[in-house]
Amino acid sequence: MPAIKGVPEMIHALFKDYPSSAFSAPVVEFAFATLKEGKAMKELGRHLDQLTDQDTKTVVSATWGPVLENRRETLMIVGWQSIEAHQEAAQNGTPEIGNLIEQIMELSTLLVKHAVLQEY
Repeated sequence: MPAIKGVPEMIHALFKDYPSSAFSAPVVEFAFATLKEGKAMKELGRHLDQLTDQDTKTVVSATWGPVLENRRETLMIVGWQSIEAHQEAAQNGTPEIGNLIEQIMELSTLLVKHAVLQEY
């Protein structure tokens, strides 16, 4: 049985901070934000900076960076204690975090995936 469905696509991102702590978390979130037409990457970056700088108990580590292959796309990596911790944070997070996510969604289209990574 194949490990991946479809054709794999490789991307490269210039992360603000080194993502190794997030990759060692029990669950890793990969959030791609594609900038909407007429919106400014600088503004999206400002909101992503504020979001990844939040201090929460359930986030192991978070960072983001622009995707080199697509100037209108960013990748945010978030290490979570569990998927349930992410769901709990999404439902009961602070108003500040909720507002940041709303602003990010106004500026971009989001694609969010989770994975459990294992060291090879």
